[in-house]
Amino acid sequence: MTSKTCTLIGAPVQSGASQPGCVMGPDAYRTARLAETLRDLGHEVSDLGNVAHEPLQNVTHKNAAIHDLPQTVAWAVALEQAAFDAAQTSEMPIFLGGDHSLSIGTVPGVARHWQQHDRPLFVLWLDAHPDFHTLETTTSGNLHGTPVAYFSGLPGFEAYPKLAAPVDPANLCMLGIRSVDPAENAALDANSVD
Repeated sequence: MTSKTCTLIGAPVQSGASQPGCVMGPDAYRTARLAETLRDLGHEVSDLGNVAHEPLQNVTHKNAAIHDLPQTVAWAVALEQAAFDAAQTSEMPIFLGGDHSLSIGTVPGVARHWQQHDRPLFVLWLDAHPDFHTLETTTSGNLHGTPVAYFSGLPGFEAYPKLAAPVDPANLCMLGIRSVDPAENAALDANSVD
């Protein structure tokens, strides 16, 4: 195995989910000795600590089910920049979550980095859900169900940060999907996501 430079970045996000606890994720990974395990595998590891979200903005949406939109947007802004910066200097940025709304920021940041090198980003999405809801179609209001639709450039995300480098839906591969809502199914079909 080729040694890589790995950068650990904590993303204690829990605004995208309905249950508390995700905020403890980064510390749990550190306690479980993730850095030491990666070093034992021959990688060079640095830990940048936890990202803090940006100041909250007054963002709203007509879908009354949505909760914690200002917090999720603030995390998206901070994590997009952190991901972009880490991708500049690290061969393998590793984001320690947090709920998976963190990918509203991390994937666009890495995609922006690769766009500067004239290379597309390919995303392998391992999840039980495709997270392909828009702000209009989510019925739970849990924004961790929206990241893939957002970073794929689907419309309906005016409340989220403007994407510098959307991921082409043709560059998405989803594995482990077992629960797809009708609105997500229609959007996946319309965008030919595998």
